[in-house]
Amino acid sequence: MRVGLKLTAPVAGLDATNLYDNLYLDIKSALTQSGFVTVSDYVVTAGEEEYFDFIQAGAPTDGSGDDVPRWMISFASWGPVAISTQTKHAGSDVRVTEQIIGVSDELAGAFASQVWFACDGAEGWWWLAHINEDGNQPTGRSLASLIVATPMRRYLVDTTSGVVARYGLFESKPAPNPAPILRWLPPYAMDRSGMEWNDDTNWPNFDLMSPIAGMSLVAQRHVGSPVSLMVTPILPMPRSDLPMSSAMLGELAAIMTITDGYAHGEPVVPGWIALVCGDPSTTPAFALPAPETFVEKVL
Repeated sequence: MRVGLKLTAPVAGLDATNLYDNLYLDIKSALTQSGFVTVSDYVVTAGEEEYFDFIQAGAPTDGSGDDVPRWMISFASWGPVAISTQTKHAGSDVRVTEQIIGVSDELAGAFASQVWFACDGAEGWWWLAHINEDGNQPTGRSLASLIVATPMRRYLVDTTSGVVARYGLFESKPAPNPAPILRWLPPYAMDRSGMEWNDDTNWPNFDLMSPIAGMSLVAQRHVGSPVSLMVTPILPMPRSDLPMSSAMLGELAAIMTITDGYAHGEPVVPGWIALVCGDPSTTPAFALPAPETFVEKVL
């Protein structure tokens, strides 16, 4: 079942209390409602430090596998609102930690912020987009961060196991970083020497490629192009400076690239909407799976 939330707030309204009451708790409720199965709900101090571990519907909570995504979100009143962690095929925890949204210091300069969240427990994905109102951009908005927790469509010819997880975090952060971040982070992957990379050694991370946009994922049509509006899959690619073992890396299941020309929130194909921010000539636009409606909340 697909569930979606949309939170709109002034920057001053996104303090730790509101983020806990109106984002973290709502996300937990949406994940459960969408069919994700709770593995653990660990509360160190209520409203200050909490961890929610969940797994795809139908998957055993006491096991794991290359193709069975297991995730975690957490809340910390002194830092990030949410992180994600996954469990490797062997069953031990391998943490891939990424800040999803923080308090007002991350939002400086924005007049208002929106947080879009969607999930589907049966399909095993969720995503969160943090969008700022931005009059300096042609679209009127800028993307602070996009995290997509997505499985991968494994190619049938590839039956390998234990080489690389077939799920992970897609991450796009155009700002406020010094340079854009665009990558896919699985919880583990093996390099050519046979050493496994994970949080205990170093995060494996992969570049990304789209058939219509290359590695920038910016699919802008040139003037007079006969190419119509188009949507295509995104594929992780091993980095040249991080030689991982050979594996057939398939398409990411819960995000695709779209050409310019779509409006933000517009249906792209049935069950998918457009995420369009920033300047279309420099900022990737994406299609994301979504429910028919989002539950909206305004602070």
